[in-house]
Amino acid sequence: MTSGSQNYCLVLSVLLIFSACQAVKTVNTTKNTGQLANKFAYKRTALSAEEEKIWPLMNLAPDSIPGISLVKACEQIESKQGSPVIVAIMDSGIDIDHEALRNHVWSNVDEIPANGKDDDGNGYIDDATGWNFLEDVYFAPMVVTRLIAGMDDDYKGKNVNEIPSEDRERFDLYQSLRVLYDNMRDRITANLAKKPVRYDPEAPAPYVERKRKYFEYLEARKDYHYNTTNDPRENMRDDLEDINDTNYGDSNVRPKHETETHGTHVAGIFTSIINKLPVSNIKFMPIRTTPNGDEYDKDVALGIRYAVDNGATVINMSFGKPYAEHPDWVYDAIRYAAEHDVLMIHAAGNDAINIDSVMNYPNDHRGTSTEIADNFISVGAITRYFNEFIVSSFSNYGARNVDIFAPGTDMYSSLPGSKYAFQNGTSMAAPMVTGVAALIRSYYPELSASKVKKIILESGIEVDFDVWLEREDKVLRKFPFKNICKSGRILNAHYALKMAESTHNDQSSAN
Repeated sequence: MTSGSQNYCLVLSVLLIFSACQAVKTVNTTKNTGQLANKFAYKRTALSAEEEKIWPLMNLAPDSIPGISLVKACEQIESKQGSPVIVAIMDSGIDIDHEALRNHVWSNVDEIPANGKDDDGNGYIDDATGWNFLEDVYFAPMVVTRLIAGMDDDYKGKNVNEIPSEDRERFDLYQSLRVLYDNMRDRITANLAKKPVRYDPEAPAPYVERKRKYFEYLEARKDYHYNTTNDPRENMRDDLEDINDTNYGDSNVRPKHETETHGTHVAGIFTSIINKLPVSNIKFMPIRTTPNGDEYDKDVALGIRYAVDNGATVINMSFGKPYAEHPDWVYDAIRYAAEHDVLMIHAAGNDAINIDSVMNYPNDHRGTSTEIADNFISVGAITRYFNEFIVSSFSNYGARNVDIFAPGTDMYSSLPGSKYAFQNGTSMAAPMVTGVAALIRSYYPELSASKVKKIILESGIEVDFDVWLEREDKVLRKFPFKNICKSGRILNAHYALKMAESTHNDQSSAN
């Protein structure tokens, strides 16, 4: 272990011991894989400023915070040598010059930067640190808007009697999407009408700034997200309807807009797991596929294939949407990743809905069918409270389609320009799982993607109590955690690595 890692683990250990002395309340839960006591306590007192920043890495026992037990994980592997691992982060632009990220960025050693040539012959010119499938695009229409725009010529202004019977299903979809689109446009217009002509000079500066950002957000929703006449890709070289047309994009993976912070924050959460551990062989590959708006299926499908073809063994995907234009392209890419033993980690979404009954793309199943591959983990978000409020209020859930939960509320991480801030989302929970998956793939490289998935799900801490959820009727009720999550567990790095070690030993003995 490096001296920096030792210092970090020492400081974190002191914090854990200190927090264990705080006021706690006991919650019953079942024994976890034969290794944990049958009772845990949750911390009821406020966290210190430092604890607020690192709580996702802390321990449930003895420290009463449902973090991932990074210190214990660190101890588990400190005497081992990890193998090289590449983790693809498919997201918005990433500030790869950020102080927390720059030492962990993947470098394509077969590519000479900025010489205008495809030196390695992979089809992507100058992709020295990844690929940008969006070129200069930042704002993009929501998928509802794109679908409406694609069907307006056929159906706008028509009634069902004018539609051939074989086209009725598509027309019904158009009508439902048109209602969603028109209602959203009306809401945005109504809210924009409340924009002040001017502010009183005595109005508090923070209030004015919040209002300014809110109305900027609404303007973007009106001009870009819900505007069927806007096509931000009209100057790009690609044909969105042709998956075989791959000659587009560029090598600049950095953010294009001052508000493009998502990818940098996600990458920072991932590196928070690896940059304080005795690991120097794990790198992340930036792949810019996520605009401000809904992602395009073509970019997602080609982004997955780019990651696989260039050596990634884990892919983080912190994005999603309720409809898909070309889901088959993405399903084919997921299968392609599975065939090449690549594990995929996906954020479950932030709509507080049951995605067993409402579609959320991308996913590893078709409607209610069985999974198309065993290399896909869907991640929900939790808070720091190991009690009935453990599920983040925004998190999607599903006994069949959300595999595990991980820290996702009040996540402190990097922002462009070497800044830091707290953000919330299942987007922030996914890279926690991705970080643990990367550790397993580095220290136990013989374990397949499906086995790593199994280990992560089965080694988590079981949550055997009821939690508060707001269902579709907007009524807050309690439900057993095991009924909203396939594994019924929350992520734990320490036990994941212990199970990986046991599985490794069993495989070695069998051979």
